[in-house]
Amino acid sequence: KKRKKKKKKKKNPRKVSQSRVRSIPPPLHNMTKKKKKKKKRLQLRPPPPPPPPPPSSSKTSRQQLVKVDQRHAHSLTQIGPSSVFGVSNYVLSVLDNKQVNETTTTTMLQVFLLDSGGGSLPPSIELSQLEWLQSQRLKNTAAVVFQHIPTAEFGFNDDDQKTCSGFDGDHGSDPIKSDAGVVKTLQEDGNVHFLAVGHNHGNSYCCSTTTTSTTNAIQENSALHLCFGRHSGYGGYGSFDRGGRVYQFRLKDDDDDDDNDGTEQLAWSSWARMESGEIMDRFEPQ
Repeated sequence: KKRKKKKKKKKNPRKVSQSRVRSIPPPLHNMTKKKKKKKKRLQLRPPPPPPPPPPSSSKTSRQQLVKVDQRHAHSLTQIGPSSVFGVSNYVLSVLDNKQVNETTTTTMLQVFLLDSGGGSLPPSIELSQLEWLQSQRLKNTAAVVFQHIPTAEFGFNDDDQKTCSGFDGDHGSDPIKSDAGVVKTLQEDGNVHFLAVGHNHGNSYCCSTTTTSTTNAIQENSALHLCFGRHSGYGGYGSFDRGGRVYQFRLKDDDDDDDNDGTEQLAWSSWARMESGEIMDRFEPQ
């Protein structure tokens, strides 16, 4: 008997559970996933510190120095006209004491103060200051002038010691390089009695300008004298004995003089009063 060949049954494909089917990875360009944006929490931070102030050209301005001086009870310091070189150019009037209780007053003496620069300004006396001084001068009225830095004319004490009284400090003076001819201008006025300066701490003297000056100009008939103040403060250089130069004025009328032109006669003297109370370097014009 012929054996019947058994037909091989085709095996059915094996059923695989879906859980075991591996997923095909998606293409790379689809792999980016959108991340959820996290909400930022607001944090309160302290404000940043203010920037440092810009560096200044000088520690204290000249206007500030004037305002500091004006705070004192008996200060007479003023700020001068803006059209004139410097800050503290001004004039003070000494009034007739006979008219204290009257409505009208007479100026017996003019006290001029000139700003000679230094610090933020070049050390100098400019022509605008002299023109301003001349515009303020009262006819037939005596005047005196103060400025801080001396002029070259303060070499007088080395030319003729007979006309000077006081102490020259043995180190000369450090004058301004440009002074617009202030000494000559005051000499020509004829009724300005002295120009007083400071700046060089070791000097304390007064001199007449009737001697030959460093500019070889002889002023035989000028009333002008040159005076150096004393080192009075605790600041600055040097170990000189401290003191202050005092100026005393006496004014009188020329009623008995036949040649009286209405000019008030000024008599003055000066000395250095030391911190100890000692009086030194007395000077009285002849």
